[in-house]
Amino acid sequence: MARGAGSVAAVVFYGSCRRTGSLGEGIADLYILVDTYSAYYGHRPRALAAHVLRPTVEYRELNTPWGVARAKCAVLTLADFEAGASGGWFHSYLWGRFAQPAPVVYARDGQVRTRTVAARAAAVATLLARSQPLWPGRFHPFQAWSRALRLSYGAELRAEGPLRIRRIYRADRAYYDRALAAVRDRLPWPVDLLESGSPGAVRYRHDPPARAQRRCRRSWAVRRIQGRILTLLRLIKGAFTFRGGTDYLLWKIARHTGRRVHPHPWQRRHPLLAAPWLIWKLVRQGEQDPTRSGRS
Repeated sequence: MARGAGSVAAVVFYGSCRRTGSLGEGIADLYILVDTYSAYYGHRPRALAAHVLRPTVEYRELNTPWGVARAKCAVLTLADFEAGASGGWFHSYLWGRFAQPAPVVYARDGQVRTRTVAARAAAVATLLARSQPLWPGRFHPFQAWSRALRLSYGAELRAEGPLRIRRIYRADRAYYDRALAAVRDRLPWPVDLLESGSPGAVRYRHDPPARAQRRCRRSWAVRRIQGRILTLLRLIKGAFTFRGGTDYLLWKIARHTGRRVHPHPWQRRHPLLAAPWLIWKLVRQGEQDPTRSGRS
């Protein structure tokens, strides 16, 4: 991270590796929050690409005494992170992700940490507010979060099934229950507490009008369409800007098949030209989704 290191304001840790703690076996999802794209990249075309279709993703490896640590780093300005997490972006890309637990592992100073934590709190309120009309009329916290997370994943073409979402919720149940309790008085429609006591006995009630439910369904349908377009555009952009992409795909091959592929030097220097060869290797080994980030 030497390039542009002075412009890094904060780093946020997100994803399945955070839950499992298995950095040696997986790949960490890090969000690098910078002051400006131009200050971080120092290269006008790359900075412009980062601004036009956010975020820009890079792959990093670091040798440690415990083995190789791998990370997929998404680069955003702190201002973009705040805007996206607080609902300034129509699509749920940021507020869907950061409503989930995501510790701030680095902050340049106390003010930056405060802004980053506040943006994460805003993401919770945004996701729950924009999914509330589609919750059951009487619900446990899990039912509200299950619906919210499924809508968010679906908008990114990530169809996570009920069992997967149940595991996500159970891994951080106390966080999700506290988050819902903390924002329920700020949701668009009143949420009444029906039962309390043990964590499993907490139950709520609400009654959004039918027109709100129809409007909410339409909004999420639009987000799904938008998600398809954004996914395609990010894949195209990533072909040109994904630093370390060759190493990332080779690591994926080794992880899923147990077989290691050794590229020629020119294939590392020219990932676009090497892509057909890598894809052929992935297909041969049965890998169906070489770019899957492990979002959860």
